Amino acid sequence: MDSTKLAKHEQASAPVQSSKICWDQCVESTHIGPEILREFVDMDWVCAEKTAQDEYLFEVRDIPRIRKAARLYRDFDLTVVGVTIIVDLLSRVEFLQHEVRDLRLRS
Repeated sequence: MDSTKLAKHEQASAPVQSSKICWDQCVESTHIGPEILREFVDMDWVCAEKTAQDEYLFEVRDIPRIRKAARLYRDFDLTVVGVTIIVDLLSRVEFLQHEVRDLRLRS
C-alpha cells in the first residue's frame, strides 16, 4: 500500500472523538456537585440527552459554562437560579463586547 492510501486508511479507521460526555465525566470535569447538576438539567439550563440505559450525556461545549456556574455557586453562595441568571447575563455581555469590537474595526 502506498503512503497516500495508507494515510487515507489511517484517517478512516481513526476513532472519532465524541462531542458528548457522560454524567460522571461532567461532574468530574466541572467540579460541580451532582445535586446541582441535576438542578441545572431539571431547569433545562443544561441540555442533557438521555440514553436507552437512562444515563445522561452532556455536550462538551457546555463544560465551560457549567464550570463558571460552579465557581459562582461555590464562591458567592448563590442560589442555583441566581447562578444561571448571572452566567447567562455574562454571556450576553461577552457577546455584546465582541459586537462592539467588530463594529469599531469596521469603521
